[in-house]
Amino acid sequence: MDKEFVKNTALLLSFIILAINFFGIHQLKEEMENLKRDNIRLESSLQTGISDLESGMRESQGEIKKELKMAQSLFSEYSVDLKLQGERIAVSVYALPKEQRTGEQLFARIEADGRTYEQEFDQGFRTEVLIDKTDRIKPVLILKSDSGERREVLEEVSAKELLAVKVSGNWMEESFCLVIKEGERPLPFGKEEIEQAEFIIADSGGVRTGASSGYGQTQASVPETSEEEVAEFYRGLQGERIQALKMPWTETPGIAYRVELSEYIDRKDGVYYDIYFSMTTRDDIRYVSENPVASFSFLENGRSTGGGDDMLRPLFP
Repeated sequence: MDKEFVKNTALLLSFIILAINFFGIHQLKEEMENLKRDNIRLESSLQTGISDLESGMRESQGEIKKELKMAQSLFSEYSVDLKLQGERIAVSVYALPKEQRTGEQLFARIEADGRTYEQEFDQGFRTEVLIDKTDRIKPVLILKSDSGERREVLEEVSAKELLAVKVSGNWMEESFCLVIKEGERPLPFGKEEIEQAEFIIADSGGVRTGASSGYGQTQASVPETSEEEVAEFYRGLQGERIQALKMPWTETPGIAYRVELSEYIDRKDGVYYDIYFSMTTRDDIRYVSENPVASFSFLENGRSTGGGDDMLRPLFP
């Protein structure tokens, strides 16, 4: 047999074997990559499942604890709401006993700042206790009779949190609308009790020079600060004060105010402005937005607006 033929045949066979090996290795690598991707997806799915399971267990534990607490409670229902009344706080308490024995009278006791206030419930299982201004309140429900007392101490509540009011903002073509929301708890003031409301338009110090420019620096605000610091911040807040225009609002329960901004739109100066909100009740309690409720900037070739949910907090006289 021709040696050259044998040599060429061997080379061809070697090439075929190498090609088969290369193809096999390539397939093996693809399978390995697929397995890696499957493992990553499986791990991600397992992590998501574990997180969902843990979240569900926490919710279930919370519900079980709540049910156990209510099962051990002397009352089938109770609630505590706060309302401002002059320089004091009116604590409204509702409590429905599971069993009210013969001769028992129902009282609400409020402990705050080392002081104790007590008031008997009416026939509708409701009462209102006037207390001095305070940060924390501990309600106690008491069933009294000649033979003794049965009492239940409720969780301590934050007056700041219960008196704060949620607000949300909505931008219109040439104006901004602020809605004071009525949530699960009633507002700590009636709609008719609002004497005055205004928006404060403050220059934040930032300027936008083009349509793609980002936000400028906002004016410093003071979250999680004392009432005195917030009041001082508002006393020094520089800006145009514009009376808020009350609007009819039917979409959700709440009170809506609007501010016209056509003058600022016409300027098209690119300046970033912050919008603050302030309102005063007939009892001279002032509610303010601790942070800007919205911001805006207008140019010839565009506009930038921002805003969302926020809180109003009360400042006592």
